[in-house]
Amino acid sequence: MSVPEELLKIMVCTVCRSPLEDQGDTLRCVGCGVRFPVQEGVPVMLPEAAIPAPDGGEEAS
Repeated sequence: MSVPEELLKIMVCTVCRSPLEDQGDTLRCVGCGVRFPVQEGVPVMLPEAAIPAPDGGEEAS
């Protein structure tokens, strides 16, 4: 289940404050590349729940 578009428009990364993009079971930060899990339709935006970008920095789209 993805996050509703109107909610995604107002959400930002809790690590770097950049916009997020919906990737189904995660939300990916367009700035730093970290991903946040979406569990049962609810984004888990805690910094400690963030999944680091594979290269440790900005991720390719």
